[in-house]
Amino acid sequence: MKKELEKLLQRRTFIIKPEIQIKYLIITIILIALTGIAVFFYVNLTIASSTKLENLTLSDIAMIKDLIFKSMVSVLSIITLIVIIEGILFLHKLTGPLFVIEKMMKMISEGDLTLQLKLRKGDELHSLAEEFQNMVNSLNKNIREEKIVVENIKNQLNEIIDVSKKGLDKEFQEKIDSIQLQLSKLYSKYKI
Repeated sequence: MKKELEKLLQRRTFIIKPEIQIKYLIITIILIALTGIAVFFYVNLTIASSTKLENLTLSDIAMIKDLIFKSMVSVLSIITLIVIIEGILFLHKLTGPLFVIEKMMKMISEGDLTLQLKLRKGDELHSLAEEFQNMVNSLNKNIREEKIVVENIKNQLNEIIDVSKKGLDKEFQEKIDSIQLQLSKLYSKYKI
């Protein structure tokens, strides 16, 4: 499991959580397109209502509109490409840590409390990762302390059994054995 986590921290794939990354890239592209459409209609309205263009023929005005439209499509295409590249890079730095934390949560739910979460330098969510690691460390510490208490209880039970072994009836012995078994199993699923 730890090797899997180390691989996650050295991820090279930029589309890590496509359901998040692609969704927000599509939303951004739609916003760029809507902005372009709004600007195009505003420019057309401005040209149509401008008194400074009265001396031009309709074909001259149509040519100006066509040039403006082609220029806007070119500029919006370049902006869209830049936003897609920047968006992928930014979302990678955001979804990558989420992906790693999600995997760590799964490993912790399976009982491994020895994990150490260290994000890459350029990643986002460092404060979330730090708080997450503090939580894991706290759980680890609490379970270690409780495990010591459980071991002390087991030792005391063993002393009671040793001292009074001769005089114990079978039912009392079974209850003590059951308690010992339960105490032994209590923390066996955790790796601390």
